[in-house]
Amino acid sequence: MLARAPARDAAHYPPLLVAGLSSRRIPGLDGMRALGSFFVVGYHYGLPFVPGGWGVLNFLVLSGFLITWLLLAEEDRKGSIAVRSFYVRRARHIVPAFVVFMIVVAAALLVFGKRIVWPQVITAFLFVVNYYQGLFGDPNTAFSHTWALALQLQFYLLWPLLFLALRRDRRRMAGALLVIIASIWVYRALMWIGGVVPQGYVYEAFDMRADHLLIGCLMAVLLRTGSMKPVVAVATGSPWMPFLTMALIGVSAACEKHYGVDYRNTLGFIVNPMLIMTLLLQAISFAATPMWRWLEWRWVRYLGMISYSVYLYQQVVVDPVKHRLAFLPAPLQFLGTLAAVYAVSSVAYYLVENPLRGARRQRTQPNVVPRVWAAKVTPERIRPSMWSS
Repeated sequence: MLARAPARDAAHYPPLLVAGLSSRRIPGLDGMRALGSFFVVGYHYGLPFVPGGWGVLNFLVLSGFLITWLLLAEEDRKGSIAVRSFYVRRARHIVPAFVVFMIVVAAALLVFGKRIVWPQVITAFLFVVNYYQGLFGDPNTAFSHTWALALQLQFYLLWPLLFLALRRDRRRMAGALLVIIASIWVYRALMWIGGVVPQGYVYEAFDMRADHLLIGCLMAVLLRTGSMKPVVAVATGSPWMPFLTMALIGVSAACEKHYGVDYRNTLGFIVNPMLIMTLLLQAISFAATPMWRWLEWRWVRYLGMISYSVYLYQQVVVDPVKHRLAFLPAPLQFLGTLAAVYAVSSVAYYLVENPLRGARRQRTQPNVVPRVWAAKVTPERIRPSMWSS
């Protein structure tokens, strides 16, 4: 018999949050993905007001939350989780579209005689490029951004095993997650302050960034055990609360700009994912309200749906198009570049990502949210990795 925390469910959370988590497609998540991909594109474009790393951080926290929420749902439904099936689903979502991207871009670079850093390419194919770049530096190529995919896959390999080890008591699982997260905070700060590792390692290595995924995992577990009532009550007390969260994000971004990586690699990497986690909770709660309904607009959801392809291809689209459009006024230059990124990503989504991941077959496999949240309803279908977990 598995030890379960008391079923503190819908009665302990606001109706809007319960309705969101109990719906067939969790509201607000595609909107958050769309925002995350926009931040990634804006940062690589060079927009001065877009803080680096916030887009990827958004995806990390979201992925940890959604993957864990669905693992908990599967366990409640079946009494266990099928780890092998989990690995197959994750690989099918991430790997085929990634391999096509790598082959197409590498071929184009060879044809046009551009530089290829083969150690980077090989480690990218092996999904360990985050450690290659962390230890030897980022050569700033068309493949540099694949570090985040490696980080995600490493998480997907390890988290189900830890989940299985802790599944008998979800309060114990939450406690273990808290200890691991706090340990990473201390470890990262000591490694950075002591000058043991370079900046790139702190930014890209799994052992330095795992807490950002685990904070999302922790939120899912605490929500399921009913332990987030005080946090939820404050964070979702009013549809105006997301503005406070965004203001705090702005303050943290300003601190990073002023104090640099010393702030980000210590306090920033602690505060920022918690702020993103709060914003994610608010997005789910308020996506149905008039003020935040734009998160569920069809075109916003579409941009969230293609966010994995956006992340893959923006690295090779932004600079060439930006330079081609240099004759335009700055706002039109950016909008043209953004349109090109979304156009290429849409083609990649419909011709590569969607067919290769077996979306049609997946739609025939229902998922059910834990009954404690609602009647028999289906949570959002997991889509690839960080941009759509």
